[in-house]
Amino acid sequence: MSSVAQDTLKLAETTCENLLALIQNPNLAVPKQQLVPVHLIERETT
Repeated sequence: MSSVAQDTLKLAETTCENLLALIQNPNLAVPKQQLVPVHLIERETT
C-alpha cells in the first residue's frame, strides 16, 4: 500500500505565517488553498 509523506513542519510554518499575517492585517486576503510539497512512498501490494 502506497502512502504520502507530508512535511508537517512546513505545514505548521505556513499556517502560522498566514495566521500572523491575518492578525497584523485583518483585511488581508489570504489564499484559501496553498500547495506544499509531498513525497509519495510506493510500497508493494500484499
